[in-house]
Amino acid sequence: MLKRYSFVIGTLLLSFSCSSSTKVLSTSETETVKVGKEFEVSMRSNPTTGYCWIWANKGEAAADSVDHKFVSNAENSGRMMCGAGGTEVWTFKAKKTGADSLKFYYLRPWEKNSLRDSMIFHFELK
Repeated sequence: MLKRYSFVIGTLLLSFSCSSSTKVLSTSETETVKVGKEFEVSMRSNPTTGYCWIWANKGEAAADSVDHKFVSNAENSGRMMCGAGGTEVWTFKAKKTGADSLKFYYLRPWEKNSLRDSMIFHFELK
């Protein structure tokens, strides 16, 4: 039984690591991205609570959003569960050189003072 789960987890990790050459940014340090290339930011989320990540500095960023999706933890484990959390994945394309950041707020868009979290991803475009 343990071998079966190890195989499934190993297969999932391999499929995620090999599925894309897109760079994934982290919040811990400034990342370098080539202009014209795509990169991703990922943030834990559970949209069944009404909360979602809002891109706060959309009008001033040196990148354009090209995709935004939610990947459920239940999808990853192979078990579909209602209300399961997961990850919001935003894909961007770098459009000009220089240092910049992407700012996100985790909130319920229709409620005042519902800010629950925020994240900033710093990057250098070359």
